[in-house]
Amino acid sequence: MDRLIAIVPKGSTIDWPLIERTVMAPFVEDMRKTPQTQRWHGEGDVWTHTRMVCEALVKLEGFRHLPERQRQEVFLAALFHDIGKPAVTKWEDGHYSTKGHAKRGMQMARAFLWKEYGMSGSADKRSFRETVCSLVRHHGLPLHIAESPGEEPHFRAIAA
Repeated sequence: MDRLIAIVPKGSTIDWPLIERTVMAPFVEDMRKTPQTQRWHGEGDVWTHTRMVCEALVKLEGFRHLPERQRQEVFLAALFHDIGKPAVTKWEDGHYSTKGHAKRGMQMARAFLWKEYGMSGSADKRSFRETVCSLVRHHGLPLHIAESPGEEPHFRAIAA
């Protein structure tokens, strides 16, 4: 777990070369090759988007004031939030569809954290892993709620 935590920035500078050759090595090439619809993601590919999300996150004052463990969980969730996109992205109705990417990403993150970083034994490690995975699974929920106010199914999705 120490190898994983080592990539979480203490300040507002992210060591991308370290991240790309360690934690994200299994995912980064596929993420670079996966395009996104310009309407929502003008930055182009999934890896560029992920980097932009993480860069914006570490600049937030609220993020910097979180307790250390929460900063670690939130940063890793931001890093993993779109790892499922390469597996599900397809061209559909004139744009790239990524339906199911959050659920796939959660599954991928869980397996990766379990196998590669041993986050399966203690209750503390399982709790850390599942917090990261839950954040990955529900990362799009605030946007969906904002786009469809008053629709309760989104809230039920969290409880499921």
